[in-house]
Amino acid sequence: MLRAKVALLLLGVAMVLGACLKTDEFPAEPIIRFKEFTTTGDSAALTIFFTDGDGDIGLGQGDTLPPYDTMPYVFNLFVEYEELQNGVWVPFTGFTFPFLHQRVPVITPTGQNKTLEERSRTASRIGRRSRTPHGIRCATP
Repeated sequence: MLRAKVALLLLGVAMVLGACLKTDEFPAEPIIRFKEFTTTGDSAALTIFFTDGDGDIGLGQGDTLPPYDTMPYVFNLFVEYEELQNGVWVPFTGFTFPFLHQRVPVITPTGQNKTLEERSRTASRIGRRSRTPHGIRCATP
């Protein structure tokens, strides 16, 4: 009987302490920040960090009806490749398809707390020609 009372008391204390834990609060509008850009051979990896208060970031597999069926709305992560030439950033137009763009899937967490705080990495193959980055910049619209 004493064990049951102690177990019940410990369970009650754990529930009270668990209820006191503060959940992270972020704005409903996603905040996306550049983390790093690395190259290896003919490939590159872009790492971003993001938070989203309501967790509704991403496009679902069913998001194929207009406007998500035509460019540029097929993608929701846009990467514009530019090269630093003679101190000036110049868009690289040698790609025939915007394959650096990505479609971020829905990553809404299950449960009551929908806030997101994540680090995401996306990798793309740049091409046969060696491209050594002379610099990188992160711009917000």
